[in-house]
Amino acid sequence: MKAFGLDPNSTSRPNWFLRERALTEAQSATRDAVWRTTPTTRAGRLALVDYARFQIALFTGSSVEDPDCPAYLFRDIMSAVTAAFEVDCAPASDSALHDLSGCNLAQLARLYETWEGVFHHLTGAGAIPCFTSDRRSGFTPAGDVLDREYDRAGAFLSTIADEVRSRTAVSADDRHERLGVLIRHELNTNGRPVDAALLSELNAQPDR
Repeated sequence: MKAFGLDPNSTSRPNWFLRERALTEAQSATRDAVWRTTPTTRAGRLALVDYARFQIALFTGSSVEDPDCPAYLFRDIMSAVTAAFEVDCAPASDSALHDLSGCNLAQLARLYETWEGVFHHLTGAGAIPCFTSDRRSGFTPAGDVLDREYDRAGAFLSTIADEVRSRTAVSADDRHERLGVLIRHELNTNGRPVDAALLSELNAQPDR
């Protein structure tokens, strides 16, 4: 499009407007594709910001720092940038990092109890002064690290609980281990058992 605009003969050729329309449509399709593509790396996020600046410069005809950005372009840019931040800030999925299929119910129960201790320790550590800002309105850099690990610990507890929930108890011991984990997870998640299926299982006739 830039070459087309700089060529003094562009508009003197037959059907020049068809070429301009094709270039304009290609620009629009490319812009829409960028807004729909969520970057998952730091380099990708920087590229998105650079592209947003480029689009604003195209609209304003300049590279001013505080342009009068039209509402539709502002919405497109903010939607894309917000999606990028949400991906960057989302807790890591531990289900993709840990294969629990080889653990039996007793091993899963011990793993849950062990990781539960880590989770609760991180919960209490968040109140330590060196992890909070002076006005206690946020975290220090060390606190940010701790907060991310707190999220990961909670996600891993949920992963273990999901694995336990998918198992079928074949003995009374298995049933006790399974229910023990699920009850603990309900307490950690909701403060009390609220899962109707779990409550029904708890009230069922115990194994003889």
